[in-house]
Amino acid sequence: FAGDPAADPSFQGPAWYTEAFGREFGVAPERFYGPIQFNPNERLPVHRWWSYVQGFSAEFVEGVLVENAIGPASTVLDPFAGSGTVPV
Repeated sequence: FAGDPAADPSFQGPAWYTEAFGREFGVAPERFYGPIQFNPNERLPVHRWWSYVQGFSAEFVEGVLVENAIGPASTVLDPFAGSGTVPV
Protein backbone atom coordinates (compact mmCIF):
# COMPACT_ATOMS: atom_id res chain seq x y z
CA PHE A 1 0.00 0.00 0.00
CA ALA A 2 1.65 3.22 -1.15
CA GLY A 3 1.78 6.20 1.16
CA ASP A 4 0.62 6.22 4.77
CA PRO A 5 -0.11 2.66 5.96
CA ALA A 6 -2.58 4.03 8.52
CA ALA A 7 -4.73 5.21 5.60
CA ASP A 8 -5.24 1.57 4.59
CA PRO A 9 -8.53 0.37 6.17
CA SER A 10 -7.00 -3.04 6.93
CA PHE A 11 -4.05 -1.50 8.81
CA GLN A 12 -3.60 -2.60 12.42
CA GLY A 13 -1.15 -0.70 14.63
CA PRO A 14 1.30 -2.32 17.06
CA ALA A 15 -1.11 -2.03 20.01
CA TRP A 16 -3.64 -4.22 18.18
CA TYR A 17 -1.09 -7.03 17.85
CA THR A 18 -0.05 -6.74 21.50
CA GLU A 19 -3.68 -6.99 22.61
CA ALA A 20 -4.36 -9.88 20.21
CA PHE A 21 -1.34 -11.75 21.61
CA GLY A 22 -2.67 -11.25 25.14
CA ARG A 23 -6.13 -12.49 24.17
CA GLU A 24 -4.76 -15.51 22.31
CA PHE A 25 -2.22 -16.67 24.88
CA GLY A 26 -3.56 -15.16 28.12
CA VAL A 27 -0.28 -13.32 28.66
CA ALA A 28 0.41 -9.65 28.20
CA PRO A 29 3.83 -9.10 26.59
CA GLU A 30 6.03 -6.83 28.66
CA ARG A 31 8.77 -4.52 27.52
CA PHE A 32 12.35 -5.53 28.36
CA TYR A 33 14.62 -2.53 28.80
CA GLY A 34 17.96 -4.35 28.83
CA PRO A 35 19.98 -5.52 25.85
CA ILE A 36 18.31 -8.28 23.84
CA GLN A 37 20.85 -8.87 21.09
CA PHE A 38 23.92 -11.05 21.52
CA ASN A 39 26.65 -8.38 21.31
CA PRO A 40 26.76 -7.57 25.08
CA ASN A 41 27.74 -11.22 25.60
CA GLU A 42 31.12 -10.47 24.01
CA ARG A 43 32.23 -9.28 27.47
CA LEU A 44 31.24 -12.56 29.19
CA PRO A 45 33.75 -15.41 29.67
CA VAL A 46 31.84 -18.22 27.95
CA HIS A 47 29.81 -16.29 25.39
CA ARG A 48 32.67 -14.21 23.98
CA TRP A 49 34.19 -17.22 22.24
CA TRP A 50 32.37 -16.35 19.03
CA SER A 51 29.99 -13.70 17.76
CA TYR A 52 26.46 -14.89 17.10
CA VAL A 53 24.19 -12.15 15.73
CA GLN A 54 20.94 -14.11 16.10
CA GLY A 55 21.48 -14.96 19.79
CA PHE A 56 19.90 -13.30 22.81
CA SER A 57 21.89 -11.47 25.45
CA ALA A 58 22.61 -13.43 28.63
CA GLU A 59 20.91 -10.62 30.59
CA PHE A 60 17.69 -11.05 28.61
CA VAL A 61 17.65 -14.84 29.03
CA GLU A 62 18.44 -14.58 32.74
CA GLY A 63 15.65 -12.01 33.17
CA VAL A 64 13.12 -14.28 31.47
CA LEU A 65 14.19 -17.23 33.63
CA VAL A 66 13.98 -15.21 36.86
CA GLU A 67 10.67 -13.58 35.92
CA ASN A 68 9.13 -16.99 35.30
CA ALA A 69 10.68 -18.62 38.40
CA ILE A 70 12.68 -21.10 36.33
CA GLY A 71 15.40 -22.34 38.65
CA PRO A 72 18.63 -24.29 38.10
CA ALA A 73 16.89 -27.68 38.41
CA SER A 74 14.23 -26.76 35.83
CA THR A 75 14.08 -28.01 32.27
CA VAL A 76 14.05 -25.49 29.42
CA LEU A 77 13.20 -26.63 25.91
CA ASP A 78 15.49 -24.81 23.52
CA PRO A 79 15.00 -26.79 20.29
CA PHE A 80 17.57 -24.86 18.29
CA ALA A 81 20.17 -24.25 21.05
CA GLY A 82 21.50 -21.40 18.87
CA SER A 83 24.57 -20.04 20.62
CA GLY A 84 24.01 -21.97 23.82
CA THR A 85 22.90 -19.01 25.96
CA VAL A 86 20.04 -20.93 27.60
CA PRO A 87 21.98 -24.12 28.42
CA VAL A 88 24.91 -22.16 29.86
